Amino acid sequence: MKRHFAYQHPTFGTAKNPKTASHWQKSVYYWWFEYLRRNEDYKRTCEKGGKGKCAKLYEDFGDIHSVDFKAWWTTDERGARLFAEPPTPSIKVIQGDAIVLGTADNKSLVLEVPLNLPINHLVKRFREVVSKFHAGKRGQRHNAKSQARYQVQGKVDVGFLQRVLQVWDKRQAHPEKPLWQIANELRIVAKDELLLPTDSTPTARDKKNNLAATASRDIKKAKMMIANVGKGLFPHAARMK
Repeated sequence: MKRHFAYQHPTFGTAKNPKTASHWQKSVYYWWFEYLRRNEDYKRTCEKGGKGKCAKLYEDFGDIHSVDFKAWWTTDERGARLFAEPPTPSIKVIQGDAIVLGTADNKSLVLEVPLNLPINHLVKRFREVVSKFHAGKRGQRHNAKSQARYQVQGKVDVGFLQRVLQVWDKRQAHPEKPLWQIANELRIVAKDELLLPTDSTPTARDKKNNLAATASRDIKKAKMMIANVGKGLFPHAARMK
């Protein structure tokens, strides 16, 4: 059965032609996994074999510290079970006298199509008719009506999620480093805002303040998202951007 996801799902290629990690890192579901790995409560629950503060979440996500993302996603179709939308009926042909015009439970629309008309005309009429019944609006993504077991919350910017987590990891690995230095090394600001050896003292001071403030904001956002993902919510805090 073909699975449908509200957002781009990770793809891994085939055994003969495997894809690189950069392909699945474009998926918000990959970052869901990575942020959950930073949640200390969940980590302790994994260490205790599923017992602890995140025991309920563990029943679904399992020990994410014992496997990599690719293995975790594909084992027992875990990724699909957690993030795919429930199966929905596909377009089908109904023949015979049992043709009814109208809706079925507001989820399906049955149409009788006269095949003696030009196909371009039929396509145009199809769009006109379906638009009258369809609940969605132009420009509105299907994910706004997601019914997946775990639903992505808020606006998604994969580049933003990656950057914020990089700042968080750098801070955890080097707590002694000034925030401005972390931001400068990761180049998380515009090129002209990076600190240069040739900058004058006043310019260097202003740049350091800006760099430190940017890193501080990213760390706060990362902390919120790491806390929320332990509750089954992600990215959530990304809406602060």
